[in-house]
Amino acid sequence: KAGESANTALLGLAEVYLDQEQPDAAIKALTDLIARSPDNLNAYILRGQTYYFQKRYAEAVADLSVVVKGAPDNYSAALSLADAQNAAGDHAQAEKIIRDVIKRTPDSVPAYIALANFFMVNTNPYEALAAIREGRKALPNDPELAIAETDILIREKRYTEATDLLDVLAKNDKTKGAAFLRLATV
Repeated sequence: KAGESANTALLGLAEVYLDQEQPDAAIKALTDLIARSPDNLNAYILRGQTYYFQKRYAEAVADLSVVVKGAPDNYSAALSLADAQNAAGDHAQAEKIIRDVIKRTPDSVPAYIALANFFMVNTNPYEALAAIREGRKALPNDPELAIAETDILIREKRYTEATDLLDVLAKNDKTKGAAFLRLATV
């Protein structure tokens, strides 16, 4: 119990440091926590994400890999790992991780959006659009994917397609507000 309380306190301390924009202090607290409790995946994911935001991609990949290995069904960690892999320059591995999440959870909206973002970051808007459309095919009534498709179309200056899709989305209660906001920009 005492060890568990100390671990919770260190994790809380790290979160306070992050809230105060002191990432190095947060990393130190998380490193201390991992030394005390090497199986604490929450500490690894938080430290990995902190490394990522500091652009310390190799360290982010290392920590997030521990999380994915220890909790293979933690798809959020897997998508974070893919972001870190991509930022570190391992584009093939990043894409593989995202596609694996989609294969294992074909109803994961964040995975399709992560795949589209992967392609946009790597300057391939056509593949990004294909990824979103793949998601819309699997989840035809998902408003987040529909809005993501319009965002890509607008970014690519495909205004007629974007407007046509937004007209449809404006008639749907779930997407009406977002559709009107985007129509104002087209």
